[in-house]
Amino acid sequence: VHFFRSASIRCNVIDRHFSDLAPEHLETKFIKIDAEKSPFLVERLHIWMMPSIVICINGRTEHTIAGLDEFGGVDDFSTEMCAYVLGTHKAINHHGKAPEDPTSSESAVSRFEKRSKSVKQSAHSKTIDQDDDWWD
Repeated sequence: VHFFRSASIRCNVIDRHFSDLAPEHLETKFIKIDAEKSPFLVERLHIWMMPSIVICINGRTEHTIAGLDEFGGVDDFSTEMCAYVLGTHKAINHHGKAPEDPTSSESAVSRFEKRSKSVKQSAHSKTIDQDDDWWD
């Protein structure tokens, strides 16, 4: 069960992957519920983050995926990664190997990392040595 909020871009990402996976995995029911229109279910299932995916097997809640952390924590994870994560929780019949972690790419830069700035020093600029006393 995919709990979504229409204003969330990340919910659209999950929806796109589920739309790709649903025709291939007829053994699983993919359900999409608007969280804003279902406050009873949201409270009952302890949904606190969007998107949230509640995996129910035989009428029991087995696992809840809150956010995108299990998919690598990025917005542009692959459908294969989505299938692998759902397969590990037995939501779908997927026995493939783990896809490459989307955060392991050396060329990818986290939007939360500070980028180093290069500072050009002119020939006349003074550099500070370890031997300099600042408080003399």
